[in-house]
Amino acid sequence: FKLCFCIDPFLIKFFHIEENFKTVTEILIRKLPLRLFFAFQSGGYMNIVLTLFLRNLYTVLWTFLFIVPGIIKSYEYRMIPYILAENPDMDRREAFQLSKDMMQGEKWNAFVLDLSFIGWQILSGITLGIVGIFWTNPYVYATNAELYLELKPGN
Repeated sequence: FKLCFCIDPFLIKFFHIEENFKTVTEILIRKLPLRLFFAFQSGGYMNIVLTLFLRNLYTVLWTFLFIVPGIIKSYEYRMIPYILAENPDMDRREAFQLSKDMMQGEKWNAFVLDLSFIGWQILSGITLGIVGIFWTNPYVYATNAELYLELKPGN
């Protein structure tokens, strides 16, 4: 467990950012070449790792306080990976504030959106994750990217 907690921000979250970037790029239908490992190239890797680590840490600490504040904060911090996917050099405080501003008044709608996937997630569990790999996860990623694009300032 301790090893997973240490490795998680460095590897797993990096690939989550990569997936968010690809999904947002595909939805925007940009004519740009796919930029794999863009965070390493831009020099923003450590910023991304630190910001996502702090997001997870703050969510866990809020959850230790009570369960409901942890859930609320997880929705408040929900847009941070998408913000960092577009702006890997953004300061972490600015990313947290922008995510908070974007989710202001939208937390309940995002919760209801998550509830709409519960049937797919149950089906994914029944099929030992096969439905999740091929249908549910891409569907959820695309939907969250669309949510980000709808909530993005200037939209």
